[in-house]
Amino acid sequence: MTGGAAPSRAAPAPDRDWDRLAAEAAAVDLVRLLEDRGYRPVWKRPDGEKATFRVPWRVDRHPSLGVYRRGQVWYWTDHARGESGTSIQAVQRLDGCSRTDAIRRLTGVETGEPRERKGSEPPVRPATPAAPDPRRSAQKAQARQLYEQARRAMTPERAERIRQYWARLGLAIVPDIGAVYVELEAGGRARPYLAIPLPRASTYWAVECRLLDSQGEADRLWRARTYGPKELWVHWRERPDRIVITESILDALAILTIWPEERASLVALNGVGNVRLLPALLQRAARAGRPIRTVQLALDADQAGRKAAEEAVALLAPLGVTVSRDREAAYAERGLKDTHKLLEALRADRAAGPREPESSIGRRRVPLLVEQFI
Repeated sequence: MTGGAAPSRAAPAPDRDWDRLAAEAAAVDLVRLLEDRGYRPVWKRPDGEKATFRVPWRVDRHPSLGVYRRGQVWYWTDHARGESGTSIQAVQRLDGCSRTDAIRRLTGVETGEPRERKGSEPPVRPATPAAPDPRRSAQKAQARQLYEQARRAMTPERAERIRQYWARLGLAIVPDIGAVYVELEAGGRARPYLAIPLPRASTYWAVECRLLDSQGEADRLWRARTYGPKELWVHWRERPDRIVITESILDALAILTIWPEERASLVALNGVGNVRLLPALLQRAARAGRPIRTVQLALDADQAGRKAAEEAVALLAPLGVTVSRDREAAYAERGLKDTHKLLEALRADRAAGPREPESSIGRRRVPLLVEQFI
């Protein structure tokens, strides 16, 4: 069982059943739970039973969170602060919820409250608008400071560096996403990154950074970094009633290059765990007078992506929107992982020789790339 929504189950009544559920919750794979929510380990043992993360519930400049399994229980230790717990306490801190609610989320129990017993762990009060989470406020402030400093430091040379990055990847250049150049410490030295504000340039509280000079597998740990709370990236376009959802911003921009006639708005999860944020996005859009009626999923064609797509369907279909996974056929039927891999394959095909005006990929007709992006 991972960090996604567990199947709903009837609520237990006796305290001993809650003891059993607590043991079941503490046995949930915490490494996988954090990964499913979009947190990348800076180190992970090959068997996946031990890993190191940056602490996700506070600002952590140096990776301090050790995660490991002992027997049937998963534990975490914040080495910088000397705090520790199990998967239950991790969810309490991640979601700002009580111990009971954390157990419910980890095991899928719908309702029911155990009787509080003497010596039981007090609940963690969830954050409310009247009392904002100080950890999230600090994360947002750090992200804003990083982005504003980078924006003020932009030069024509740095803008050209970003243009070259888009060109190297074969991606359409979209000026209004607010991408800026920033230098961050990575691997013991300053490295150039592309920084994109989240959820959008006009209203942001997080920043997604991509390494500009990645040297392949050697730079795997430094390729992407997020400042601020894990957040969706949203790019409203001519069709705000229709959105295409990808896992990464690069995948979303690949859609603009492969399907230049696409008019749908774009959303990138920035971590499969952010599927849980989609219902709130639809609700905010409806309140703003631009209800979303159609959702096209284009998540990665791997186990995590398929699971996230199934969860997205389960979350969004009850809201009265049409949810489609047909878009995934364009790359999945070719054995490719995502839309950016599809873009790379199309560019390679185009470089190999002349093609017909259109190429048939699976059940979908995909126009060839427009010349300016080749």
